[in-house]
Amino acid sequence: MSERLLILAEKPSAAQHFKEALGGMSGVFEGDQYEIAASRGHLLTLPHPNDMAIRNKEKYENWKDLRLFPWEASDLSWEKTYNTGSGSLKDVKATLSKIKQAAVGKDAIVIATDNDPTGEGDGLGWEIVNWMKWKKKVYRIRFADESAKNLKQALREKTDVTDQMAQGEYLEFLARERFDLMSMQLSRIATIVARNNNFDPDRLGFGRLKSTIIDLVYEQTKKRDEYVKKPFFEVRFKDENGNVFSKKEAKKFESRQEAENAVSKAPGSREVNILESTEKRQGAPLLPDLGRLSVLMSKKGFKPKDVISTYQKMYEDRVVSYPRTEDKKVTPEQFEELRPLAGKIAKCVGVDPGLLELGEMPNRFLVPAADHGANRPGPNVPENLSEVRKKYGEAGEYIYSIVSRAFLASLAGDCVYDQVKAGLVGTDYTATIKVIKKPGYRAIFGDLDKDEKTAKAFGKTASPFAFEGSNSKPKAPDQEFVIKFLEKNSIGTGATRVSTLADISTPKKSRKNGKTRMLDPLVKIEKKSFALTYEGEVQAILGKGTEIASAETTKQLLSDMQAVKEGKLNWQEASGKITTIVMNDLPIIAKNGEKLASDKRLMELGEKKKPAFGRRKNMFEEKEKATGTFNGEEVSFNRVWSQHRFTDAEVERLLAGETIVIEAKGKSGKEFKCKGKLEKQEYNGHEFYGFNNLGFVDGDDKEYAEGKWKGEDIRFNRTWAKHRFSDKEVEELLDGQTIVVDGIGKSGKNFTAEVMLDRQEYNGRSFVGAKLVDFV
Repeated sequence: MSERLLILAEKPSAAQHFKEALGGMSGVFEGDQYEIAASRGHLLTLPHPNDMAIRNKEKYENWKDLRLFPWEASDLSWEKTYNTGSGSLKDVKATLSKIKQAAVGKDAIVIATDNDPTGEGDGLGWEIVNWMKWKKKVYRIRFADESAKNLKQALREKTDVTDQMAQGEYLEFLARERFDLMSMQLSRIATIVARNNNFDPDRLGFGRLKSTIIDLVYEQTKKRDEYVKKPFFEVRFKDENGNVFSKKEAKKFESRQEAENAVSKAPGSREVNILESTEKRQGAPLLPDLGRLSVLMSKKGFKPKDVISTYQKMYEDRVVSYPRTEDKKVTPEQFEELRPLAGKIAKCVGVDPGLLELGEMPNRFLVPAADHGANRPGPNVPENLSEVRKKYGEAGEYIYSIVSRAFLASLAGDCVYDQVKAGLVGTDYTATIKVIKKPGYRAIFGDLDKDEKTAKAFGKTASPFAFEGSNSKPKAPDQEFVIKFLEKNSIGTGATRVSTLADISTPKKSRKNGKTRMLDPLVKIEKKSFALTYEGEVQAILGKGTEIASAETTKQLLSDMQAVKEGKLNWQEASGKITTIVMNDLPIIAKNGEKLASDKRLMELGEKKKPAFGRRKNMFEEKEKATGTFNGEEVSFNRVWSQHRFTDAEVERLLAGETIVIEAKGKSGKEFKCKGKLEKQEYNGHEFYGFNNLGFVDGDDKEYAEGKWKGEDIRFNRTWAKHRFSDKEVEELLDGQTIVVDGIGKSGKNFTAEVMLDRQEYNGRSFVGAKLVDFV
């Protein structure tokens, strides 16, 4: 029996794809009359609890009393309102009215929104259907992508979901939506606690996944701050190809001199002897999900929000596949759709088609069934990467290169290499290397996914040298570190990980007293790593030890949502667990508030943060003092001068009577560099000690950093390629580390490079200074 259907697409671009697939915005498809209507994302949303309260309204308006928590779900109406985040109120109402008008005279509505793993598409469709108070039949269709073939097949396989409370995906959405809204009270609790302790963050973002990531970044940053380098030296051998030979239980020396003395007593060059050689094979990695894609993009400086927004545009143009997929494999059918395009894709990204020797995708990349299949190139293949760059920018070019090369790598075969072990004749020194015999997939994807070091071959002899090692410094909390942790603990999907990172690292608009300003994010990206902002640091301290910040709790919450989807757990029970979490976490957050003032990093972040309109007066507005002995007298002076806070080293130099060079800011915010020293001064008849500006410094005056490097007291130029090393960078350089900086070349061109301290020579003069290691 034929029906009159309203096909509800998620956005106008999706509606256009349905139009192309079916032959028009209305018509007949296999006996059924249809009309296509488009939403514009979420047109409806839950309002703030203050506006949903049907009882105890004063409880939800209070921002001072911790006794009013936890909130009660039964106090709220849970009625949705217009989502002006999707457009102006006028546009949102007009879109809803258009959809409602299109539904007149129809027998059924077909929810044709995206098939998100979290049920987001189901919720988006149902909230519109419920707003219309629709009482007739409802169908749901799911499609791997928006190709004509898959859209038609999805319509043929539509499922009756008229009983929405029996649809697992929708119930999962409800549970997640209500849990997230009710978790808002944790942010309010934390804000109250912070204010009670004289701290006033602009925004806090407690919630599943967010809190876990904030805690992870906090703990890793703390480990790095507490890291103390413990160098050691030992005798090792190196052959003419740079391969290093070592031995177990080698004697460790505390100084380089001791190691060099041992080298002088060690036997000279030794013959290299091949002990064994084994041929091994390594297959290409599985296709990337959005998380892995974002990690690779981050190494080029792209932020999570860049990846999400750019990929979505490319998907809508069918240049790449559906973004929010959990799949890392494809179905045989999906591969067959790409097979005839492989040559064209290779040409676009500059890969030699001759490398695609398999012709078939190995079984380990295939799966019998998948919702969307892994991230991969779409059916619309650009002519070249320049075309991609022109339309989607640098981010688009790199996204297409990654997903295309990952797909092509699966057709290139294994990397074949010899794992070779060699020893030095007459010693216990050995080394193992990988010698590539046939690059296979690495010839296509290896330059994007560098994870292993290979060598050409062993040399004939090796000579002793003093090797310097140390305990490893904890890894920086970059995107790869965070994503790997979440993957290892099975927390979230690739898409939710990236979207959460984008949310907490992106400023948000706030309007108060008729003024609009941007609120700082919880984390910022510095040198491709995450660093907590003032707000993020406050949240991390207050959230320490809470359930909401626990990786195990987050993992369980996500498991609960999956159980709801599968009909194994009541959706209200799942969302209601937030009440237990709040009851557990409230006293912990309150107790943690006492620790805010003792967090050194928070104090530093607070001093650097510019006051915002409406900010409360707090402890950071009190002037911090530096104290010490100056010319035999105990003195105290302002530690901050013209928005420059003197470092510990600068305070010591000022107390010693030295002239130092600093970078500061004027009242207008303009940056300048000046030199000055500590002197007794007078203002309004009052004598005081303070920094006295002795004049501005032009570009020719050099500022130096000092410290111990390899046991030697040194002084080196603090500026390299117009980049001034921060105190932390100076410390890392003195530790012998290689750091990444942004510089400006003589031509004025910006660049990013790795630099380290090294002994150098200029005009016959030996000096220690920053040296280029490699461009990034």
